[in-house]
Amino acid sequence: MRDAPVPESRASPLPLAPGALGVGSLGPMLRDPVSFLVRSYQECGPVFRLQVLNRRFVVMAGVEANQWMTRHEREHLQNGPIFGGFGTELGGALFLASADGDEHRRLRTIQTPSYSAAHIEARVPEVVQGLRDRLGALQVGQRLDVQRLFQLILAEQVGLLLHNDGQIAHILDDLIRVFRTALSVEVVRQWPPALLLWPAYRRSKQRILAHASKVAQQHRDHPDAARGDLVDDILAAVARGDTIREENVRLLTLGPLFGGIDTASNTSAFALYNILARPEVRARVMAEVRQVFSAGPSPDWEAFKGMSALRGVMMETLRLFPVAYLASRHVAHGFDFAGHRIEAGQHLFVVTAVPHFLPELYPDPLRFDIDRYGPDRREHARPGAFAPFGTGAHTCLGARFAQSQMMVTLATLLHLLELEIDPPDYQLRVRSNPVTMPEGLAVRVRAVHRMPGQAEVPWPPFRVEPQRSLSARLGLG
Repeated sequence: MRDAPVPESRASPLPLAPGALGVGSLGPMLRDPVSFLVRSYQECGPVFRLQVLNRRFVVMAGVEANQWMTRHEREHLQNGPIFGGFGTELGGALFLASADGDEHRRLRTIQTPSYSAAHIEARVPEVVQGLRDRLGALQVGQRLDVQRLFQLILAEQVGLLLHNDGQIAHILDDLIRVFRTALSVEVVRQWPPALLLWPAYRRSKQRILAHASKVAQQHRDHPDAARGDLVDDILAAVARGDTIREENVRLLTLGPLFGGIDTASNTSAFALYNILARPEVRARVMAEVRQVFSAGPSPDWEAFKGMSALRGVMMETLRLFPVAYLASRHVAHGFDFAGHRIEAGQHLFVVTAVPHFLPELYPDPLRFDIDRYGPDRREHARPGAFAPFGTGAHTCLGARFAQSQMMVTLATLLHLLELEIDPPDYQLRVRSNPVTMPEGLAVRVRAVHRMPGQAEVPWPPFRVEPQRSLSARLGLG
């Protein structure tokens, strides 16, 4: 039996994104991948080809692509071939980013309670007190690297809430080095595999795996101290033979620390910049901060969730600087999209952030406007229009946890510290390593508002002052 003729719309070749002879689209994908992919969508349409050096990808983008992901990802796409090497490198192939199908569903179910917003919202006074103790040790005149500041305080919160162990500072440089190296080698594949043999990387890997083993063992040794955290849930699943095996425990324990290193910390850094650099935004946010803390030093979540201006800042920051601007997938089963056939075996990028920059959805899309999300406008409400944490089956499980965490952390920081961008004429620079992050963003402490009798936690060896070493510029420590 002969195959049915292919319709002409499906037989036509996919358009190719702009590129240079020999290297393809390498330059713009390194300099500003989001802007380049938005332009390519506008020039080529909702599905096109992308070449970077000798690697070829199919790209889907736009509102309809996001809607397709929400409905059809599970039946056509896989994560395992893309992310499996990352897990294998760290000794536990099973984790959320690499699991597919029923295994992925069950793994999400096991971890959902710990990653839920309710898990942090119930302990907001404890989080606020921890920030008071930590930030109260800063000194007037001190200059801070904003990204590293948030990396430290957010990782300590994750350790406290999900591991019942906030002692993270001593391995934070190790976490950053291992995460960025393994991701760049095994997932993005922009660095050579030989870097996994680099002695500094191997030492860091050994230290973070030892830390994860220690945390798990503390939970086994002290079941009476259980707080229903992530490690409790992981170990309970192992004990009942539910999906997770003993060799998966360390990587799953490290998961939320990896997840926050270059996501929540970058978003918080971008948000702080947009508050400090925009006087009208700062005035509105600070009015809310004063209201929240007017009733006492440790408000609960109910006080924070009514901060509409700060929520607008967070939403607009996530729109312009999304945590995950594309989803990288393996096509397991071919499908049709926008008049083209996407065959099995292709490496697919679904650029979920493209709708964030379309003027038909967000008028004047490059303008920072915190009122887009209010009840009278709701520019983000159309399905597929707003996807800062990805979309579909693998949407970030901790998205709502992270949003609540960032709201509380930013509001408390602005209550405790008076900060100014340093130097005052700094213009925001963005780089990709491999996710979007601010470059060279620093602030100067102008005042610290301490409470009488407040404990001050000394700052650890993990430095928050700006560094200009080669390793710092490479994002390796």
